[in-house]
Amino acid sequence: MGNSGLNFSIIIPTYNSGRYIYDCLMSLESFEYDKDRYEIIVVDGGSSDKTLEIVNSFTAVKVIHSENISISNSRNLAVSKSLGRYLVFIDSDCVVDKHLLIKAEKSLKSFACYGSFYKAADHHSWIAKAWSVVERKSDGVVQWLPGGTLSTSRKIFDEVHGFDESLQTEEDEDFCRRVRLNGGVIYNDSSVASVHIGQANSIRTFWDKESWRGKSIIKPIRFYRANGFSIFDLMISGYFLLIIVTIFMIIFYPKASPVAILLLMLLPLVLSLRVTMRRKSCNMLGYIYILYAMFLLARCWSIIKFNQLKTIVS
Repeated sequence: MGNSGLNFSIIIPTYNSGRYIYDCLMSLESFEYDKDRYEIIVVDGGSSDKTLEIVNSFTAVKVIHSENISISNSRNLAVSKSLGRYLVFIDSDCVVDKHLLIKAEKSLKSFACYGSFYKAADHHSWIAKAWSVVERKSDGVVQWLPGGTLSTSRKIFDEVHGFDESLQTEEDEDFCRRVRLNGGVIYNDSSVASVHIGQANSIRTFWDKESWRGKSIIKPIRFYRANGFSIFDLMISGYFLLIIVTIFMIIFYPKASPVAILLLMLLPLVLSLRVTMRRKSCNMLGYIYILYAMFLLARCWSIIKFNQLKTIVS
């Protein structure tokens, strides 16, 4: 679709987002941008809480319904019903910076994708604050941006055929990878970082979220043939194999098991040191190490939890 009189379509997928959606939509009302030049589309996947009641209290918001197949499906559906020249994808648990549209309009003339990684709220625990440090990237050209604060043009979205609906997670990384292969440049600008109010604020929530986000680590063979292998997915898969080897050694070769255990502890340490070197500060090293160790274990657990090995031949 598309309409030259409308610059932006802001797309927000929801599913039982009642805890956050009010704050998200209120932040959009503070945009320093002409309200006649953008539309807000909430695409709901069948919420059973108060999400739609809250959304419907905002008269300027257009609501459409999806079958909740995947977040990619919901986003693609919303795009097909949208009118804007540019597309902005926002997660329902994000409070958006008021300058986002102004800066995106300028930046998308030079870059294929524009947005930012998230930041934690002031009231968040050490878990959310430490992990936001891990996820944050330096300003400038990056490999990818999270789908929760990501903007692009309709033209580029169409050229790469939108989000891959076969992926339950990692769809934003995959989208950005295809944009890069198409010759596009992706720009991260922390000045428009959304506050991720839904960021994990406890160990249990962190584990649950990272286990869920790992649902698409193992992909069908046809995906690898078409797209190649992700270094990140290879790292998680390798760590998963190392855990299996370590368990085997503890059971059958206990004298050699300390070496395997040491290797398990080494990867989160290397990743943690990489973050602290980038920050030029070690004041959160211990916190970051704990979270990286949990992150790796949770992503590996998701391979078993969601029986992902079956997806190779699916």
